[in-house]
Amino acid sequence: MVNPPETQGLRLLSLDGGGIRGLSMLLILEHLMYKLKVTEGLPDIPHPCDYFDLIGGTSTGGLIALMLGRLRMSVEDSKKAYGQLSKEVFSDVKFQGSAGKFKASKLEKAIKQIAETYSESRNPEERLEDIRDNACKMLKSAMNCTIWEAGRATSAAPAFFKQIKIGLSGIEEAFVDGGLGHNNPTASLLSEAKLLFPDHQIACIISLGTGQPHTISIPKSSLLNRFLPFDAVKAIQEIATDCEREHQTFAHHFNGIANLYYRFNVEQGMQNIQLNQWERLRDVAENTRQYIQSQLVTTQMADAAKSLSEKIGKVPTAIEFGQSQVVPTLFKCPPPSQIFQGRQDILARMVDYFSKDIGKRHVYVLHGLGGSGKTQIALKFLDMMNQYPTPRYFNQNIMFTRQFFINTSSQQILDTAFKNIAIANKIGNSPQDTLLWLSSQIEEWMLLFDNADDTSINLFPFFPKCTHGNIIITSHNPQFLHMELYLLLLRAAKEETPETAARASEIVKELCYLPLAIIQAGAYIWKFNCLDQYLSLYKQDHVRLLKEHPEQSHDDYEWTVYTTWEISFKQLTKVAAQFLQLCSLLHHDNILEAIFQKAAEWTGNAQNVQQARAFLQNFWLPSAIWNQQSFMDIIAEIGAYSLINRHGGGILSIHPLVQSWCQNTLADEPKVRECMMDILGMSVRLTDDDELFRIRLIAHVDSLVQNPVALKPVFQTEYARIYFDSGRYKEAESLEITILEKQKQLLGADHADTLHAIANLASTYHEIGRYQEAESLEVTVLEKRKQLFGADHPDTLYAIANLASTYRQLGRYQESEALAVTVLEKQNQLLGADHLDTLHAIANLASTYPQWGRYQEAEPLEVTVLEKRKQLFGADYPDTLYAMANLASTYHQLGRYQEAEALEVTVLEKRKQLFGTDHPNTLTAMANFASTYHQLGSDQEAEPLEVTVLEKRKQLFGADHPDTLRAIANLAATYHQLGRYREAKLLEVTVLEKRKQLFGADHPDTLCAMADLAFTYCQLGRYQEAEPLAVTVLEKRKQLLGADHSDTLMAMANLASTYRQLGRYQEAEPLHVAVLEKQKQLFGADHPHTLIALRNLATTYRQLGRYQEAEPLEVTVLEKRKQLFGADHLDTLYAMVNLASTYHQLERYQEAEPLEVTVLEKCKQLSGTDHPITLHAMANLAATYRKLRRYREAKPLGVAVLEKQKQLFGTDHPNTLHAMAHLAAAYRGLRRYREAELLEVTVLEKRKQLFGADHPDTLGTIANLAATYCQLGRYQEAEPLEVTVLEKRKQLLGADHPDTLRALGNLATTYHRLGRYQEAVPLEVTVLEQQKQLLSAGHPHILIALRNLAATYHKLGKYQEAQELQAQYEEADNSLQRM
Repeated sequence: MVNPPETQGLRLLSLDGGGIRGLSMLLILEHLMYKLKVTEGLPDIPHPCDYFDLIGGTSTGGLIALMLGRLRMSVEDSKKAYGQLSKEVFSDVKFQGSAGKFKASKLEKAIKQIAETYSESRNPEERLEDIRDNACKMLKSAMNCTIWEAGRATSAAPAFFKQIKIGLSGIEEAFVDGGLGHNNPTASLLSEAKLLFPDHQIACIISLGTGQPHTISIPKSSLLNRFLPFDAVKAIQEIATDCEREHQTFAHHFNGIANLYYRFNVEQGMQNIQLNQWERLRDVAENTRQYIQSQLVTTQMADAAKSLSEKIGKVPTAIEFGQSQVVPTLFKCPPPSQIFQGRQDILARMVDYFSKDIGKRHVYVLHGLGGSGKTQIALKFLDMMNQYPTPRYFNQNIMFTRQFFINTSSQQILDTAFKNIAIANKIGNSPQDTLLWLSSQIEEWMLLFDNADDTSINLFPFFPKCTHGNIIITSHNPQFLHMELYLLLLRAAKEETPETAARASEIVKELCYLPLAIIQAGAYIWKFNCLDQYLSLYKQDHVRLLKEHPEQSHDDYEWTVYTTWEISFKQLTKVAAQFLQLCSLLHHDNILEAIFQKAAEWTGNAQNVQQARAFLQNFWLPSAIWNQQSFMDIIAEIGAYSLINRHGGGILSIHPLVQSWCQNTLADEPKVRECMMDILGMSVRLTDDDELFRIRLIAHVDSLVQNPVALKPVFQTEYARIYFDSGRYKEAESLEITILEKQKQLLGADHADTLHAIANLASTYHEIGRYQEAESLEVTVLEKRKQLFGADHPDTLYAIANLASTYRQLGRYQESEALAVTVLEKQNQLLGADHLDTLHAIANLASTYPQWGRYQEAEPLEVTVLEKRKQLFGADYPDTLYAMANLASTYHQLGRYQEAEALEVTVLEKRKQLFGTDHPNTLTAMANFASTYHQLGSDQEAEPLEVTVLEKRKQLFGADHPDTLRAIANLAATYHQLGRYREAKLLEVTVLEKRKQLFGADHPDTLCAMADLAFTYCQLGRYQEAEPLAVTVLEKRKQLLGADHSDTLMAMANLASTYRQLGRYQEAEPLHVAVLEKQKQLFGADHPHTLIALRNLATTYRQLGRYQEAEPLEVTVLEKRKQLFGADHLDTLYAMVNLASTYHQLERYQEAEPLEVTVLEKCKQLSGTDHPITLHAMANLAATYRKLRRYREAKPLGVAVLEKQKQLFGTDHPNTLHAMAHLAAAYRGLRRYREAELLEVTVLEKRKQLFGADHPDTLGTIANLAATYCQLGRYQEAEPLEVTVLEKRKQLLGADHPDTLRALGNLATTYHRLGRYQEAVPLEVTVLEQQKQLLSAGHPHILIALRNLAATYHKLGKYQEAQELQAQYEEADNSLQRM
């Protein structure tokens, strides 16, 4: 089939997946083809390929699509072939192995047999792409493969068949059945139609299903568990074969367009036929025949056949449908459900509302819980108006002239909906076009915004800026419930402008959407015309504004806000009134009922808390046991007057205005506040398992406690612990100092409680990063406890363990280890090897070893702890899960990521079951799992986990808690990996500022944030901004931790790296040498940190052209890492890459090649073919092939890397652009300059957008493009580009930077080629002189500079100068060769 003319509509065929039930689709299609034969009076039943312009399917449907479309088979032949294939493939079940239940070899054989029988060449290896003029287009995702490979790939459901790899040797791509995420391919088919036929209309879409689903299940598969996100498997089980969801979407979407979309799917009898039950093909056929014989289906078939025959275009292919799992963005509202009768009371109110003020704007909000029928009520109302647009419902003749159904579940879907309205009405192609058009249509149009539940989506920009038209909003978000109040307040302003609208919105928010308060505010604003001043007036004296009833009001209601509450308050019993007043001093939200129950169960000295105790006794049974019923009765009493709200999970809330009013009712506010502070203090337990409860109290503490130091001594420790757990260390420190001073005065310096207070203060200093002060206190505690209790007392051993932890932070690892060993030996002797405290001591010792790089020693200790805890407490115990998490961390360090992942999945799932999804421990497990995804190269999967952790921690701890800031930092690191440096920078700036406020400028975490930001500035090419940050981090760490601490040395290495980026190699070298020497002294020559320092120094030597010095260092690193980690560890492979890079510089490409081949193979085995590390290895090998002038081998690798990077990261990611630049270089080597140019222009534009015009990578691209222009002889175009690069590099890097000198040399070469030798000479002289100063004698760059200047002198007739330079060149070159 040739491409249809644009005047004819396209006909699309979509085929679902569903195993052997695919036969049902063929039978339906056979009947449709028969109807078409009758319609057109054809002699024979036509082939589908002659009547469909595009055919696509997934899984089963994909295989059938190949037969019908690519092989051009008749439906009859397809039925026979498909039945035979089903029998051969599904009749032989495998009994071992995890890669699928059935033999993939049998599937491949069956598909090859079909291809051989029906392909034009009778060759099973015939390519998928059909180049014949009459070829039927197919949905094939641009796969470059054979027909049988395509069939095999679309059928590779992981539960049934192992994956298939397609492509050239070494760069194969793995495929599994796409039906797992998209068994109904209609959305993909429409997207493909838009790409293939951008200017066409669609005439007809036929979607065929494999039977309505019933119970869906996917057998557990190791492949699913290994490669899919931990919670995706459950989701896949729900959607894998349920294609009806997608169908419902399109049925909604195309409802208003006649004869466009048809769906045929057997409704009954298929539910219990499994996807692999080939022996039930007859049942499939019988159920399908019964379905086809129904009157409704027969009529629909006739209509579909007519639509196929007429080919009349109805909607453009350019219309957008959003993401897969398309959400309806209709042009006409769908009809209501036929069985929905509607809420007559609500419908009557809607009729009354819309019948008033005809010609003016109406906005109506339908609010209620999900599933309460809001959408159906709205649709019923519109349907009713469409049928009876008469005075029967309105007091004037009116109907809604245009109706638009808008799904508001996401910002993208909203944009797409308004864009589609513009396209369909031919008034433009953007949301703004639609809004302007509706504003200009002075008529009664209707916008129905459905599911407006997301508070982050602002609907107001989607309201046309006019005073006419109608809007209905359905939502379960209470904010939208008060839309009418917002409009009422806006009308009080007498003039609607964007400014007054914004101010009205602020007032409604300040009044917390309380209707009566907003009505009062509206009346006040109307009287005094003071919309702009109302907020400031309210904040000055809100009590007066809410008490006074205005002289003129817009309603008949006589009471003010405060009057209503006062009347209700007087009806309360004394206990209820007292409870409400106590709660009013807490934060208005998330008031925990458990505060009062825990306080009532407090067993401390009641001498100073008589008032609190007396109040709590109202909720005691006679036996002094908590009486939950009495407590609930009081809440119910208050709730009956709407003064308090009770939510699920034992949480109460008070409206903020009620809270403010209630505080004004307090006759003795200090006394009530004291009572509530006592109750809160009584509710606190200092056990580890109560941490989450304590954290949830911090907002109430902030509202309640006006002066923490004035708290009663009996509760100061409890409040200090709340501050500590919430990351509010400054407040915790202040209280702990007070506690300590009191304990010293009352009990003496040596009392056990005083020592406990000292230990608490030391712990806070530890968190603040004041390790020297923590050490001093912990030494004191240790010595005192030895004197008091002896060396073997548990409290003494705890003190030793705490001091060991502080020594670790100070980098004093030998001392830390010695103390940890002491604790372990003592616990062994005192308590035995299996005691909980002994195991804790083993875990502490194990945590010391990784600091030394002694991971092999840490592992057996952690395995022991895990096994013992399993035996003692079981696999699900919290301490067992901690042990599992620690072992996973060690596996991380050892590069055993798969083993780490398996443990982390277990920890995460167990913690979810134990604690729930929002518990801090669960979120830590989720963060660890995200980190493993990083190591596995799955940054796209890590991001949603980290976003979840961040959102949950914000809710739990608040935006400023240390754990929240850590989550932000982790998300920023993910953005780094994804190349989204600008987003990373914004997050890192936030973290840095917050940590400065929280901890101070010198805290280790603050310095870590500063280091992260400096690294991001380097990635953005903003080296001048990175340098002062790196210098600051280094200086601060020297002061805080000492010159020899590992963190100080890391800061020194980072600064050296920044100097390298700035081309200041002489400054970088001594720093790297210093780091290396210190690491050797601290850890020894074989420690991983020492080897990193060795690698960094080797890199600097490479930059300085001292390759002979770099090579032995890199050989050493490689050998040591092999011994430490083994030949397959990623760090070993990185060392191999660095050595290959040095061989590159030495032009020893033959030695570099085998190293890079090895790295590539190992990376494939370790990380898979799609991992970024593997792609980097592939790119390096391609670069070596280019140097060896093996361009034909380099090109396919470059193409493969580029395609994979696009799939992994998208077209705009830095890695993708890097791959594109490398491919352009390969094209240059092949003399395919025009292809190189196209790629380089693309890279340049993308890098400008991503990094800006001045980034080093952008400038490098400009230089490459200029080089391509030179190859094409377009020197005039090359020159201005090279001038730009030179000027920018001077500004950015300085005149002496190697990259600046390279730009200078390139410009000189262009001048040379243009015959402008006089201009070339001074540039080349400058390059030569600078290179001599920067680089060692004999460096290749110096040799190039000598040769270039000699050539230019020769052109100018300065033969003597040229000869002298040539002699220098030859002497240096010979010397280099001898070396």
